Amino acid sequence: MDNADALARFRRDGSPEAFRALVDRHAPMVYAACRRGLGGDAAQAEDAAQAVFVVLARKAASIRDASALGPWLFRAAGFVVRTMRRETERRRRREAVAAAAARREQEGAMRPAEQAAWRRALPPL
Repeated sequence: MDNADALARFRRDGSPEAFRALVDRHAPMVYAACRRGLGGDAAQAEDAAQAVFVVLARKAASIRDASALGPWLFRAAGFVVRTMRRETERRRRREAVAAAAARREQEGAMRPAEQAAWRRALPPL
């Protein structure tokens, strides 16, 4: 079953076999693109690759040219990777702000001598 047949069958019937054929054929390329885009993180790359195929399942009807499915999936992988990287950076910033707030709160609850000792023990940010 080629891309055109599998895509047409998935659009028409929601065939799990047809979708599986598409995933089996394109998963290595999608995973590799995701892994490269995420700096080699295998676990994140697996999550990203799964997200790409979720997008395919949702948007299969909008793909006009089945022969362009590979490039379509590659672009989708790029979008998913950029979104994941953006979310990771936002989470990192929020965690840094929360950690700083926790430190300030902790410092306020200590006596001055304890605060000085605690500050000396912390690595600089």
